Amino acid sequence: MKNFLCLMAVIALSGCQSVSSPKSAVDAYLEALKKGEPQQQKEFSCDQENGVKSNEPLTNLEKWEITGQETATQQSDSDGKYELVSAKIETKALGGFSVARTWEISVWKSDDFFESRKRTIDKVNRITADSEKLVNRANALTGEKPVEHREPEMPSRSDYSSKPYCISRFASSEK
Repeated sequence: MKNFLCLMAVIALSGCQSVSSPKSAVDAYLEALKKGEPQQQKEFSCDQENGVKSNEPLTNLEKWEITGQETATQQSDSDGKYELVSAKIETKALGGFSVARTWEISVWKSDDFFESRKRTIDKVNRITADSEKLVNRANALTGEKPVEHREPEMPSRSDYSSKPYCISRFASSEK
């Protein structure tokens, strides 16, 4: 009985993918892509509604190797820090031959991604409110009716990955 319980514990633990680093998140995401597991892919996507963004599809994965990692800063948010993980990914091309390319995968701490999204949403909400005021002032001068008030967008943590690390985008390094 004791051996059975130990075996069950090992099986349970091996079934749970430990994602304790950006590199392990990339490995888990690529494994989900390779196996065609859309639910797993979605769980690793930072933005649960829109999924991972890419400049081209990444399909027919055969194998990969993580080749590097560096910290990057989001262009539109100087507080938005993430890891840019490079991976040499081999795929099966049309015609059946293998093609290896380097891809860059943006990996965030999920909580940091959510904070960055909140800053972006706040910026958009403020611009929208300022625009509404300006349009209503112009409408008052011209005798037009005021525009309808738009409620600010409210971010919800449940719209974003609950995994410790998540993937926001990947791109082939080819230009």
